Amino acid sequence: MYLILISFVIAVPVVWWAMSEWLKDFAYQIEMRWWMFALAGLITGSFALLTICLQALKPPLLILFKVLSQNNFNFSS
Repeated sequence: MYLILISFVIAVPVVWWAMSEWLKDFAYQIEMRWWMFALAGLITGSFALLTICLQALKPPLLILFKVLSQNNFNFSS
């Protein structure tokens, strides 16, 4: 997760400069605001965290399903 934060900190100034240079030639200009970059960072971080969580849950669930499928539980007496 820290690699995503480091890459975000490096990318934001570069993207800010590149977008400013690109957008200044248009007749209708928009102003880039800080929340646009914050939203992009939050979405990226959320997807990364979701991916990490799903990958961490996969092995225990597979073991659980394997154990449950191999055991024949007989609850009748």
